[in-house]
Amino acid sequence: MSPNRIADASMSLASPSSWLPGRTSDLWVSLKQNADEIVRNGFRHERDFFFTLLIISTGIVVAGLFLEEAKLWFPEGKPRPDPITGVFCSSALVRWRKRLEVLGWILIVVGVIGEGAFEGATSVADGLLQDFGNILLTATQKQAGDAQTSAEVAAGAATVANREADVARRSSSIALSTAKNAGQETAQLTRANAELSRNITTTAAKLQAVEAKRAELEKSLENLAICNAPRVLTFWRMDNGKKTSLDALKPFAGRQAIIEAVPDSEARRAAGYVLEALKEAGWSVSGTIKDGLKDGVEVNPYLVTNFDQEQNKELSSQWQQESQAEEGANAVVDFLQSSNWQARRQYPLDTPEAIPPGGIRVRVGLYPAIPFIAPPADTEFAGRVKQLRQEMDAYRANFRKKREEEILKNATPEQAARFRAMEDEEEKKDQEREKRQVGPCQPLAPLYPF
Repeated sequence: MSPNRIADASMSLASPSSWLPGRTSDLWVSLKQNADEIVRNGFRHERDFFFTLLIISTGIVVAGLFLEEAKLWFPEGKPRPDPITGVFCSSALVRWRKRLEVLGWILIVVGVIGEGAFEGATSVADGLLQDFGNILLTATQKQAGDAQTSAEVAAGAATVANREADVARRSSSIALSTAKNAGQETAQLTRANAELSRNITTTAAKLQAVEAKRAELEKSLENLAICNAPRVLTFWRMDNGKKTSLDALKPFAGRQAIIEAVPDSEARRAAGYVLEALKEAGWSVSGTIKDGLKDGVEVNPYLVTNFDQEQNKELSSQWQQESQAEEGANAVVDFLQSSNWQARRQYPLDTPEAIPPGGIRVRVGLYPAIPFIAPPADTEFAGRVKQLRQEMDAYRANFRKKREEEILKNATPEQAARFRAMEDEEEKKDQEREKRQVGPCQPLAPLYPF
């Protein structure tokens, strides 16, 4: 009910005895009291309504503060590796936490605006309710007065009501203006959040590229160090001798090994390390100096050369000795490569009969001169070698994929799982065989495809 209408009603009903005779006047007084109570209840309901909205706005502010501090309670999650690059990226929970923080700021702005607007409206309603009570009190006190006095009271009430109405209108205008500004700020925050998300995405992509370059450079530096590692061996033991650096060679104790080295001080020192390691592991070792050996270290296992059918019984034993020799040769190559030696396992191409049955021969040549990067004269050839390697890797991967699809076409899940496990194991063995044949040094621009 508007204050103007309250003032008009007060002026009209101030002195009912002036125009209603006898008992009708008493009835009108009762009706007027009921009407006053209805008006008072209306003001009280309006005040309670605005106060309820004020409480809700305060709750919105509290919720906004809670969400704005999401970094204190919202989990960050664990970094996850990128399936392509292998680089660790931020968890998706980080992006959700930022969105919750932005939502919290929006709720704070809306809640503060609501608090200001509804607090003003509550204050206005309280004023109106108080003024109306004062008006009723004054009217009651002066009910016995003349009509002029009642009219002045009503006029004063109307003035107060008009003033309060003006205040209410101004408060409403302020609230609307504040809400408009809040809407604009919300839009700006939304645009800023979108821009921040784009910047984060761009920065993450750049960081991934930088990390990939860093990992590539680190790998190149490691390979450079491996390709230039000195041919020395360290001998150590731990836990009161329970664990030593020669444990990989000890299972083959008693095997025979021939050590050959070129007449070079560095090669002779390297051969001395090998001879000492095998002796400490329980091998039967002999050494000699021989010129004309290839650069690097070659490990030759015993090889059966006599296939006379009349000696089938001896041939079976020789095959067994050849298998044992291969196991020992693999162990020696793995042992030397674990110390970054450029050692390779090769079948003996000359004088295989010089290797004792079940034994091995280790040939130590000059330190291998492996160019880590291709010189300008070989740049084109190195490019062709790189292309050939890529084509071979692609062919191998495509062949394996097609064979897997063909074999697993009608296979059960259990059969498929067993097949993939066998494939992975075979792939691991192929990689080990390849490493034993080419050595640990991986030049940045190799000049040989194998």
